[in-house]
Amino acid sequence: MAAAGAGHARLRALELLACGEHRLAGHFAQMAVDAGPDGTEAHRVRAEVFHALEKTATSTMAKGVYGWTVAESTAVLDGACRDEELRTRTSGRTQWAF
Repeated sequence: MAAAGAGHARLRALELLACGEHRLAGHFAQMAVDAGPDGTEAHRVRAEVFHALEKTATSTMAKGVYGWTVAESTAVLDGACRDEELRTRTSGRTQWAF
């Protein structure tokens, strides 16, 4: 997907998010980041969309996957380490070990 295509995917993700189509918006937001992994606007949109997905998810696994994606994009936007961002997002939560 060319840079223009990434921009269209990003805008479509925002349109779908506004219509309540969170899951489809997630696909478009991810395509935008895949097309331009260094693009800050794509990461901003992906973080916004996947945060909405995380808030509405009903399963622990889905919340974890969506939260990981938000942390990954937030780390890119802040110029931070992804692992540190994940630690910050999960601070104070119960830790499970098997």
